[in-house]
Amino acid sequence: MRCNPLRWLWGLIPVSMLAFVAFHWERPTVEADLSARARQALDRAGLDWTVVGFQGRDATLSGRATEENEPRKAVDALRRVWGVRVVDARTDLVEEVGTYTWRAAYGDGKVRLSGFVPSEPMRRSIIGLVKAAMPKAGIEDAMKVARGAPNTDLWLGGVGFAVKHLAALKKGEIELDGTTFGIEGEAIDQGGYKALRAAIPGALPKGWTLGRNEVLPPPASPFTWKAKLSANQLVLSGHMPGEALREELFALAKKTFPRVAVVDRMEVASGAPDHWSEAARAGLDLLYQLNEGTAEMKDASLSLSGVAEDEPGADAVRSALKKAAPAGFRTSEAITFLRPRLAAVENFTTAIMASADAIDVTGYAPSEEARAALVDAVRAAFPGRQVRDRLELAAGAPDGWESCMKAGLGAVGRLGAGRAALEGSGLELVGVTSEEGAGRAIRDRAQSEAGGLCEVENRITYEPPREPNLWWHAALADGELVLEGEAPDAAQRAELGKKATSLFPAVRIDDRMTVVSRRSASWSKTTAAALGMLRHLKSGSAALYLDDLLVRGTAPDEASRSAVRESLGRDLPQGIAGREELDVVTAEDLAGAAEAARRALEEADALKRRRAQANACQQRLSETASAGIIRFEYASDALDPKSAPTLDRLAGLMTECPEARIEIAGHTDGDGTPERKQRLSERRAQTVVDYLVKAGVGARRLSAAGYADTRPVAPNDSNANKAKNRRIEFKVVPE
Repeated sequence: MRCNPLRWLWGLIPVSMLAFVAFHWERPTVEADLSARARQALDRAGLDWTVVGFQGRDATLSGRATEENEPRKAVDALRRVWGVRVVDARTDLVEEVGTYTWRAAYGDGKVRLSGFVPSEPMRRSIIGLVKAAMPKAGIEDAMKVARGAPNTDLWLGGVGFAVKHLAALKKGEIELDGTTFGIEGEAIDQGGYKALRAAIPGALPKGWTLGRNEVLPPPASPFTWKAKLSANQLVLSGHMPGEALREELFALAKKTFPRVAVVDRMEVASGAPDHWSEAARAGLDLLYQLNEGTAEMKDASLSLSGVAEDEPGADAVRSALKKAAPAGFRTSEAITFLRPRLAAVENFTTAIMASADAIDVTGYAPSEEARAALVDAVRAAFPGRQVRDRLELAAGAPDGWESCMKAGLGAVGRLGAGRAALEGSGLELVGVTSEEGAGRAIRDRAQSEAGGLCEVENRITYEPPREPNLWWHAALADGELVLEGEAPDAAQRAELGKKATSLFPAVRIDDRMTVVSRRSASWSKTTAAALGMLRHLKSGSAALYLDDLLVRGTAPDEASRSAVRESLGRDLPQGIAGREELDVVTAEDLAGAAEAARRALEEADALKRRRAQANACQQRLSETASAGIIRFEYASDALDPKSAPTLDRLAGLMTECPEARIEIAGHTDGDGTPERKQRLSERRAQTVVDYLVKAGVGARRLSAAGYADTRPVAPNDSNANKAKNRRIEFKVVPE
């Protein structure tokens, strides 16, 4: 059987027509099925940014990827879908930005989102976060997808932190710049403000840094502030414009009121008037001038109430309040005072009088504070003595009163005893010093410390210290100089030895002196002068005992004897009496020079013995007189009967040192005229002499001398010190 091709051709035509009709009839169904399965595959791959379309089984892929490898992943995902024949990729990458910012602003009930997000799913997540945190707020989305975001988890954590704190603002904005977090706005209430201030710096997500942090507290109306001062604390309360100013004002309060506890109860709020900080500082400064009180502000008004120390202080605070208030502030006050205005005195004087037992502060002080400060300073300067405060308060103090009294107190302190008195612009210093030149130095220092605010008058007298009972002897004969006796210390002994060597280079020096460790102001000068006198003699001796120097010997001529006499009147220190017993050597006398030298040495030995006996006698007499009583009737030379036991003991001691003569010296205090004091001291000394003679002491051994008040042992500024100056002294002088 033969095949006819024409018959097959006529058979294919209806089959093709049937296939064409079937394809066009089923195509939408095929494309829909492919589109659904392709969408599912792309979504499972996390490629929801893609857009896919089909023509038959041929796919067209479009959209903007957020990562460079995502277009390739999308093509691969489509090709794995069953039934897809061809994939036409028409994708692109979203824009990449250098500065990746995101903002969320809240106000008027709406949240406005702007800036960049890494992807569309991230956009939806952010919108979900905002709706959850702020369900009543409308949302305006102006965010754009862009590449360049930080780590996705890190960035999304920052967004969540931002949305959480945006919900705590009444209005404001949060910005994420890279990984820097910034916030500004107004808190809903004080609690929210405190929570934000505490949480934001310490609770930032890991990897984030804090940039702008400008959260404001809610406004306060009225804007109030108060500083209340009591005896032991200062309480600050009310509103403050900011945290920095709060800390600054608290530090200022602690510095201004160092002796009270400062309590901070202030809260930060907005709404402060202009120049608020100036007004608050002025309020603290004015409050410091009151004993207690309150400085208070309400908006642009400043009021001050409290108690001042006195009326002038209250007036000064009222005047200062008007001047200190900033422009635009109203002021009011209610200030009272404790003490009335002080009465003025014409003769405003203040004095400090120091004795061995007590310090008296008398006269006037300009205020209670000044009085207390001066008395405290006196107690500090004289810690071991009683301080008697006899000051009265008065007005009329001279300028520089405090500085001048401080200078006067310093001068009295350096004297140890004395008086400093300020009257007008003159400061008088009265006292006694045993250091030569010390009075002028004390006056000059007081003038410097007073700073020229007063003129210092120096009435400090110099009285040399009483010399110890030292004896000393130098003998020159036969080319030898023998030095004997007592030296106050090793340094003065060595210095005198050098002096002897320089004055007598050809003479052998025999130093037999001993050191007794007693202070003497005249020994060194007296003994050096004595050696200078011996240099003019061929042979001789110089003997010092107490305040008496005797020079004996032979001079080679009349000029040498005159030189010794001139030195006795010129070179001896104050208080030392000098005398000489000199012979001029002629040619006939030279033969007897050796004998004279021998006698001088013998006399020196005898004098040494007598000096030692006299020293022992002097010590026993002084101790007995100090331990006993020698008194007279008031302003009289009549002995108090209670003096008899002491004088009897003294008479017995005097018989034990028969080779010494004894001077009985009478002394008075500073009361009375010079003539009356001199006569009284002489009569009292003679009364003691008469008693001792009747008690068995040889009259020729006793002599009476009166010194009035020329040799005081204490300042004549108190009854106790005057009693010390009214005394009888016994001075033993060897024959």
